[in-house]
Amino acid sequence: MTFKETLNTYLKALEGRDIETLIKILPAERGETVLILPNGSIDKSRDNFVAGHIEWFADKKWKQTCEVINTIETAEMSIATVLYEYSDGKGESMDALLGLVFQKIDHSWILVHDQNTPIKVS
Repeated sequence: MTFKETLNTYLKALEGRDIETLIKILPAERGETVLILPNGSIDKSRDNFVAGHIEWFADKKWKQTCEVINTIETAEMSIATVLYEYSDGKGESMDALLGLVFQKIDHSWILVHDQNTPIKVS
């Protein structure tokens, strides 16, 4: 897949709670994917990334919509900036920016960094 195809597949996997597709875009088991959550917590474990997403995807009340606002693509690394609106289904919502970094490994684009930054919309 191209970088943009991989990015779109990743975003659809998030919105659709599709853990199997999401896993295909991550490094091999025990690899590293940096995850920075909106509260500032950071984890570098790919396995923790998967476990956290399995737990998150089990909650069927939340909704998240994404809009890609910028991409930068090189032969080895690519970056996407995504604006998303998140609603927990319980009355709380948040707008945030998602910074995604993909690295080309063995001819595939692999997610190596996922940073969530809450924003205030005026």
